[in-house]
Amino acid sequence: MCFEDRPLTLISGDLFSLEVELDGTDGTGIQAVWFTSKTLGVQKALTCIREDPTSQKIWYRLYLSSEETERFPSGSALYDLTVEYGNEDFMTAQYNGSIIIQKKINEVVGIE
Repeated sequence: MCFEDRPLTLISGDLFSLEVELDGTDGTGIQAVWFTSKTLGVQKALTCIREDPTSQKIWYRLYLSSEETERFPSGSALYDLTVEYGNEDFMTAQYNGSIIIQKKINEVVGIE
């Protein structure tokens, strides 16, 4: 899995989108890719956005809406990215990754 080993950062109340690249697989048998964080109360399937069978790479996107992130407390949390296969096997591709949630300070209100 190609993924930078640095904390993710999001702002509470803002849209969050993350692209994840799985390499070394043709996608056969992958049922889903999951983002989970017990601290944040999230378990969400990523969406497959692109495949390249020649290079054996698949790209997935995590999308968290503003409504979802606004309930996240400020601070840090841990998350996993888990690949679920159709035969009920699982592989943890990212274990205890760090995510930093920043409080929204400045807001756009009533621009005319």
